[in-house]
Amino acid sequence: MDISKKAINKRFIKSINDFLDGHPHLSKKEVADSLGLKQNTFSEILSGRMGVGTDILSKSYLIYKIDVIWILTGSMASNEYLYPTNEDLMIVSENDENQYKSLDVEGYKILIDRVIEENKFIKKQNSKLLTTIEDQKLLIDGFTSGRIVIANPADKE
Repeated sequence: MDISKKAINKRFIKSINDFLDGHPHLSKKEVADSLGLKQNTFSEILSGRMGVGTDILSKSYLIYKIDVIWILTGSMASNEYLYPTNEDLMIVSENDENQYKSLDVEGYKILIDRVIEENKFIKKQNSKLLTTIEDQKLLIDGFTSGRIVIANPADKE
């Protein structure tokens, strides 16, 4: 188990890059802002030229549920990265409520923006689903009323 600063920084970089790969709707700038970092500083950390601080590790857990135990120790219960889904990120339990009080304004802005984007996505998916249901109802009505008949090539002969 390597708990050197260099190893911790490497694991943090890997965790953030894996997280960003799994959440393409988030930009590095948005993540930097939510963590209270300037984009330059965040880039320095991700390039390995600057170390990550405990405040950033804490915020990465509070906001994105990134596994800080693995980052700090190199061990975890599973060999997989278990990042939460976008829906999981928005669920705040009573225990987490006090932790979220420590977020800065930028952190809240990112969370609110994410909820708005997810709401737009859900509305779009709901609209598509309703359209599909209406189309299916029309087809069923057409079949049951006899307005729509399936042609059988054998009937032509």
